[in-house]
Amino acid sequence: MKTVKSIFRLKPVFIVLSLFISLLSSFSAHAAVDGWIAGNIMDDGIFTNSSTMTPGQIQVFLESKVPSCDTNGQQLSEYGGPDLNGDGKVQRWEWGKSKYNQTTFYCLRDAWENGRNASRIIWDTAQKYSINPQVLIVLLQKEQGLITDTWPLSIQYKTATGYGCPDTAPCDSQYYGLTNQLDWAAKMFRAIMNDSPTWYTPYELGDNYIRYNPDASCGGSNVKIQNRATQALYNYTPYQPNQGALNAGWGTANCGAYGNRNFYLYFNNWFGDTRIQILASIAERYAELGGSSGVLGPVTMNRVCNLRNGGCYQGFQNGGIYWSSASGTFESYGDLRQRYLEMNTENGALGYPTSAVICGLKSSGCYQSYQNGALYYSPTVGHAYESISNLRDRYWSLGSENGPLGYPSTPVVCGLRNGGCYQGYENGAIYKSSLGTYENYGAIRQYYLQNGTENGGLGYPISSQSCNTRDNGCYQFFEKGSVYQTTNTGTHSILSGISTKWSQFSKEWGVLGFPLSDETYGAKNNSSYQTFQGGTIYWTSRGGIVIFNQIADRWRELGSEWGMLDYPISDTICGTKNNGCYQLFNNTRTIYWSPATGAKTVWGGIYNAWSKVGKEWGRLGYPLTNEIYVDGGSYQDFEGGTIHWNSAQGTTVTYN
Repeated sequence: MKTVKSIFRLKPVFIVLSLFISLLSSFSAHAAVDGWIAGNIMDDGIFTNSSTMTPGQIQVFLESKVPSCDTNGQQLSEYGGPDLNGDGKVQRWEWGKSKYNQTTFYCLRDAWENGRNASRIIWDTAQKYSINPQVLIVLLQKEQGLITDTWPLSIQYKTATGYGCPDTAPCDSQYYGLTNQLDWAAKMFRAIMNDSPTWYTPYELGDNYIRYNPDASCGGSNVKIQNRATQALYNYTPYQPNQGALNAGWGTANCGAYGNRNFYLYFNNWFGDTRIQILASIAERYAELGGSSGVLGPVTMNRVCNLRNGGCYQGFQNGGIYWSSASGTFESYGDLRQRYLEMNTENGALGYPTSAVICGLKSSGCYQSYQNGALYYSPTVGHAYESISNLRDRYWSLGSENGPLGYPSTPVVCGLRNGGCYQGYENGAIYKSSLGTYENYGAIRQYYLQNGTENGGLGYPISSQSCNTRDNGCYQFFEKGSVYQTTNTGTHSILSGISTKWSQFSKEWGVLGFPLSDETYGAKNNSSYQTFQGGTIYWTSRGGIVIFNQIADRWRELGSEWGMLDYPISDTICGTKNNGCYQLFNNTRTIYWSPATGAKTVWGGIYNAWSKVGKEWGRLGYPLTNEIYVDGGSYQDFEGGTIHWNSAQGTTVTYN
């Protein structure tokens, strides 16, 4: 690999020193370099941590380094030049025009190439080769000063990382271009990190003689290269700073070389230590987890201790470890880690982890507790989801993953009707509203889904599901009604007025039993009805009316509410003679029933005559037939006799 050259050879030699000073003006030129280790410029874990910045964070960083870009070159030139417009001053555009025929300058923060901005190009390259994007940012700065330059030249973009630019020859144009330069630089870094047998490198791990300067007479020394990242940096810039260059800080020294020194200084100043430091408590937990051979793998980044509430974090190849004074020191990895990242880690709803990752749960699931909740993962769901706030309390009370709901299968979703929240589980859901927090599962859950959940006719749950009722049935109460379910009767809701009427008859424990249908609309006079095991409830202008099956069958034979009886005007009344029942209907008609005689209608003159002799309690007893019509009249048989009626004589009672 040929050595690269810096920006300072791109502009005329007489401005080299002033440009160097302007690039480093924000740093102290006299403070000696602290912490330099020639054999370990940067740890591998930091060099290859491609997740340190997002494209958005890179863009914000670039903008912070160049708050204002001198796009039109209006500021005074630092390098002199001709006064092209004769106004008595030399502006940057005039210098640029005279030297490079360039009068506009696009800063890196505003640069685009082939439909991508610079921050995206940097990030994409970092992901492609698993190289820390911060490394690429520093490379762009130490080679061409592009990060802080407020009026960069086009040639700086062509040779942005100095790739293919030897110290002793012109740059090779086949490597020109911002994207091309970054790609080749990162490709070389990755090849060295992978110890590629096809990529030439003059340096290897262990002892290597490294010069202080391109001039061999300046000498050098043996350096024991400790890791691949340091090998890659020397492969890119094959010199080390001598003691004079280190003592000079950002300044210069006799026989000095500054590429790797400046890389080290820029990275430390902008992004922190190039070597990984581990917090003692994190190191202890890391060791408990097996260190680099354990579930977390090697360390990939330095500790960060400016987190929420003074917490600290350390990144590893397969996850991280968090510490805070309130939560202790615990790891985060695997599928649970992915969801924790999606929820903004310690800054999100969960807060810091408060337990180890615990696996071996039901269905080979895993679990971890946090300050404000927990995360659950199961292979049957395929993704980890949280359990937080009131929903978590309810989930715990139901036995968590071992309860009827199983594992969480969706995130917590809020913003439902009236500010409610919801979370889905393998076998159901939990809803939180101003009315409380309750689960919903099984056959009742399926019914609730089919009927629009909280936006449907039932509204939110207002009770837990209970199966402590007859016939192994289950039920649940909702805002606007209830749902009952049994194996034999199916799953049905009971709403509003019909529900109130059913309650008067002891609900499922009473003679009506469980519902057999939902409420049905479209009956006569805009009424509705619902069938039950023991009868039917009609909701009419009179309110709720109960018709037991014994009476209802006869009523339906006569056309129900559309027939001659119209609607009943009373509930079915039982407890009369011989455990019989009767019901009153419009048009002064009745239906009487007994176990021995069945259901028969009685009305008009015959009903009046029967009433005079004591109805079912009298000698006649219950009717055995319905009214039978003959020429000129009718008759009806009873247990104890017959009543005849004609228009001429009226009614006549004949006893057996």
